[in-house]
Amino acid sequence: MEKSKKIDIFFADLPPIEKFSSRKIWESAVWKLLLSRLGKSALTTLSLLTSDDERHMIIYRAAVISRLQAGIGTSAISKELFLSRQTISAIKKGLLDGSYRSSHARGHKKKKYTDIPIGEGKSHQLYRRTKYGRLIKH
Repeated sequence: MEKSKKIDIFFADLPPIEKFSSRKIWESAVWKLLLSRLGKSALTTLSLLTSDDERHMIIYRAAVISRLQAGIGTSAISKELFLSRQTISAIKKGLLDGSYRSSHARGHKKKKYTDIPIGEGKSHQLYRRTKYGRLIKH
């Protein structure tokens, strides 16, 4: 119980994007707010240890957690933050499990497509299956 209260307090009241003129300004404001809740030692440590891309991902994950705790739906969060529903679902699962794992870490893989030779006498031609039917690969 105490752990969930700490999470609620830490991510509570993150400002919405609409209140800022750009996403960059919003990101810097949210980053400063998160670091102010951690303390000055965390500010210097995290600034040294994280890159701009990592800070970007942390900010967006914190924003998703804040929106989920406020009861906002997955599709609304997806539209507001321009994140996929898969990412939001992974963060939601992370809240329940206690740690975030990306789809790559969970072992999800993309589909692999193979080339298939079709017909007699045409074995030298390779075809690829697509949503438009079989296409000859040149």
